[in-house]
Amino acid sequence: MIRQKVSIHLSLGSACNLNCKYCFKNSSLKLPKKEEIIKLIDRIFEVYSPEEIQCINLFSTSEPFVNRKLFWELYDYINNKGLYHQCISFTTNGTLLNLEEDMDRFKRHSYCMISCDGTKD
Repeated sequence: MIRQKVSIHLSLGSACNLNCKYCFKNSSLKLPKKEEIIKLIDRIFEVYSPEEIQCINLFSTSEPFVNRKLFWELYDYINNKGLYHQCISFTTNGTLLNLEEDMDRFKRHSYCMISCDGTKD
């Protein structure tokens, strides 16, 4: 029996390349080690089947492309767990986004939100 679909938000640290005055990020939060994140993702898939997951949101309180290599490793790892019709989403400020390279890697079920916030400066 399939349970109600869930959306999962993985807020893994708060690394950012900007220092906006209004941002609620806490620079003292550290990104867990890759192995710890993989264990967490594996645990999610032990509790929920891919059919029960509507969306996984990566790095919802930080800039994912500060650590581009880790972001793509986690993206691919989640993508290979069988999320064929669900989304993997993330939010970026867009300043580190390489449209040619990154957009080519996004699969059909990815959702990217680019934040266009700013100050008068």
